[in-house]
Amino acid sequence: MILGGVVGGQRGVAFGGILGIFLGYAISDDYPSLIDVIKRLTDEEKKELWMKCREHFGVATRETLNTVIDTEEKKVAFLKFLKRTVKEVKRT
Repeated sequence: MILGGVVGGQRGVAFGGILGIFLGYAISDDYPSLIDVIKRLTDEEKKELWMKCREHFGVATRETLNTVIDTEEKKVAFLKFLKRTVKEVKRT
């Protein structure tokens, strides 16, 4: 991007940025989404994940969980918890 700016000015910066995006995407490793990982859990691992969610958030049903994570901040915290907990469940 900087080289593009030196050589081509503002258009060079834009071109360098776009080129960097495409190169970064092309060389990055593919990784599964959290949803895909959860779908591939065994039934026993899914049970363990749900039990950990119930313990952590103090809920009994999925519907109750929806009311607990009612703000954007809580949803972000939930996703971080879920990501960390899925890793733990997959290790055991």
